[in-house]
Amino acid sequence: MNPDQRRERIQYLWNIARRYANKLRIMTKLGKMAENKLREMMIDDINEEADDEVRTENGPKLKWYMIQADGTFCKIWN
Repeated sequence: MNPDQRRERIQYLWNIARRYANKLRIMTKLGKMAENKLREMMIDDINEEADDEVRTENGPKLKWYMIQADGTFCKIWN
C-alpha cells in the first residue's frame, strides 16, 4: 500500500468512526430525553394522586396514602 492509499484508507476509517460516534451521541440524547419525559409524566401522575383526599365519616380529610384505623381495610386485615 503506497502512502497516498494509506492516507485515504485512514481518512475513510476515521470518517466511519466519526459517523458511529455521532450516531451513539444522538441515540444517547434521545434516550435521555425519553427518560426525562417519562419521569415528568410519572411526577404528574403522583401529583394528581396526591390531590385525591379521603373524607372520614367523623373527622378531617385524610391523604390518599393514610389508612383509617377503624376503616374496612384494617378490620379485614386484623
